[in-house]
Amino acid sequence: MTYALLEGQSAVSVLKYGLMKKVAILANTRIPGVNEAKARIEQTLRRHRLTIEKESGKNTDLLITLGGDGTLLKGVHTLKSDSTLIFGLKFGQVGFLTNPADRLEEKIEKILAGRYRVSRRMLLQARVEREGKLVGEDFCLNEVVLNRSGIRIVEFRVRQGEEDLLRVRADAIILATPTGSTAHALAAGGPVIYPEEQLILLVPVCAYATAARPAVLPATSKLELTVNANCSLAMDGQRECQVTPGDKLLVRQASRQVGLVFEEGGSFFHRLNEKFGWPL
Repeated sequence: MTYALLEGQSAVSVLKYGLMKKVAILANTRIPGVNEAKARIEQTLRRHRLTIEKESGKNTDLLITLGGDGTLLKGVHTLKSDSTLIFGLKFGQVGFLTNPADRLEEKIEKILAGRYRVSRRMLLQARVEREGKLVGEDFCLNEVVLNRSGIRIVEFRVRQGEEDLLRVRADAIILATPTGSTAHALAAGGPVIYPEEQLILLVPVCAYATAARPAVLPATSKLELTVNANCSLAMDGQRECQVTPGDKLLVRQASRQVGLVFEEGGSFFHRLNEKFGWPL
């Protein structure tokens, strides 16, 4: 039996990845073929006498998602433990974070045998404070997007401590993880960042200032954002709340991480080539 050895991991921590006992499945059943695939996966898991849980819990070893990247992101937000790994299978239109859904039984067998790669990814934590009181808090794998709610352009101010980092009129501001650099941030003109790095990407969207460009900040940055008009705050496209003038949006690296499971072989740049035509 082989195990996916990651840099900095001990043999003991790697071994536990090959000893799956409890598995949960999150399926987007609106997509054709997902129900059938889910039944086949459950059959394979039962054959190995694994416990199939209705949802991810504190002791879940693996969460399998069937859908697109949106389904995987939804799965991330259901996790109760950092030790739970996520294996995404692509059935949707977007699947940069997921694996091809062919040879289902074979892929599940390989995971149960420990033949896979684990990619640890940083998360962002965001909280909204209004008059000194917490009104919303969440975390994300891809990005925090602060977007104007009305038709008028918004002035965004980004600070770290007493230092102004950016003050710009724009349609939106994106704060992305390296994982999220290939999502909304990339569409807004941001750079591609290797996903296992520890960085925060700041991307103004349609800024009314030609000098306002994407910036890569240390993961240790503790950012405070304010606005002069009503805005909508979205986390991974999964959670949403309102930010009003006078509110403070506080964004920093989360204390937790998430482990994404990928098949053996392949690489981040091969996925870039497959999805976006990255020249190799």
